[in-house]
Amino acid sequence: SELMPPEVLSDPKRWVDKLETGSEVVPSSKEELKKAIEGRPVLLELGCAVGNGLIPMLRANPELFGMGCDLSAEAVRLLQSKEEYSCGRCLAFPCDITKGMNQPSEEHVSLEDQVPEGSVDFATLLFVLSAIDPSRYPETLARIRACMRPGGVVLVRDYGRGDLAQLRFAPGHWLGGDSYVRGDGTLAVFLTDSGLTEAFKAAGFERLSCEYRRQEVVNRGTGVVMPRVWVQGRFRRPNA
Repeated sequence: SELMPPEVLSDPKRWVDKLETGSEVVPSSKEELKKAIEGRPVLLELGCAVGNGLIPMLRANPELFGMGCDLSAEAVRLLQSKEEYSCGRCLAFPCDITKGMNQPSEEHVSLEDQVPEGSVDFATLLFVLSAIDPSRYPETLARIRACMRPGGVVLVRDYGRGDLAQLRFAPGHWLGGDSYVRGDGTLAVFLTDSGLTEAFKAAGFERLSCEYRRQEVVNRGTGVVMPRVWVQGRFRRPNA
């Protein structure tokens, strides 16, 4: 709610016009980016994919500057090809947020290289940490913390322990704890509220809220009840 103007909060389903584009230039250097974000609230979407979350946020908040990064360089290119990307308030780049200088390719850039230190008011991690080895959480969250302004908030939503997706894994996919390997070789981690809180506190964040969100989905044909479990949290970089 901190990111939205009052008129949007009062009517979340209201129509919001597309972003205007014209002679605006996408920042091409960190110095240009510093000028572009000056005086604006800044959102960093970690795992932005093709911008289906970032672009609507910019439409709804005309003062917001949005930065997005994703491990998939192809997804970032698709975002950059959208007309609204050239609105003068958006910057996207491919990045492996678990790594510093040792990025997957020359096309990828690190958070440190792209995002000015202490410049971000809000960052989102939506279904991102579940794809990262928990042993990488300390350095990853420390890297994110360095991007945040004092008082900046990280918003998290991800799969929780006991979710249907976890219950469906066959024994051969279990890696230990709440970690599993999918059929395509990718990682799936199911989080707990306490574990998520501990990880953020260890990285120097304050817990504002962290709780489970549960929903039971019923298959109308079979009557089978399927549990869905998510963890949702807000964590703040302290002012001091």
